[in-house]
Amino acid sequence: MSFDMADIEQIETWLKRFRSDGRRFDYVQGFSAGLACALPLLDDIDDDLALLPLVDDPENFEPPAGIDLEDLEETIRALCDSLEDDLDSGDFRPYMGGRYMNRIKPDTLCAEWCRGFIIASLFYGEEIRKDEDFSLLLVPAFILASPTTSNELLADATQQEKAEAEARARKELLPNVLRIYRRFRNPDEGDD
Repeated sequence: MSFDMADIEQIETWLKRFRSDGRRFDYVQGFSAGLACALPLLDDIDDDLALLPLVDDPENFEPPAGIDLEDLEETIRALCDSLEDDLDSGDFRPYMGGRYMNRIKPDTLCAEWCRGFIIASLFYGEEIRKDEDFSLLLVPAFILASPTTSNELLADATQQEKAEAEARARKELLPNVLRIYRRFRNPDEGDD
């Protein structure tokens, strides 16, 4: 079950009204996918956390006239529910560069999605951030999040090694998101 295109367009419209940084739905979906993965640790996604990718300060956010705060919250909750269903069924596809992706190709614009996913990952709690296996599962997202991050992670690598690492990250990102999802659902079991 993919999120409806009309809902994506609505979120894009809200982003243009509420933000000046050019953020797109890609980031919101990445962030929401991270929240959907972490739901067992969070118990529930509160309204402020759900709205965080749309607005900088959800706690003090007053929507402009004609925009209902409940509509915003319901839309983001529906997105998280849809993502959780897709992750649970194995039908998850990230929205990157204006479309849903089955695999991340060399020309796929995935940095914004990865940044959203990583930011949400920071909400998992201190104990999970110290989990080395979890950290390794996030490496593809960090490599693809920005050239600066990639260069820092791969500082001693040759250009060819960096290209190979990026290609591997593109291949491993989606399976790793599913592994992260399963890991939080079944913490006592292995990844696969």
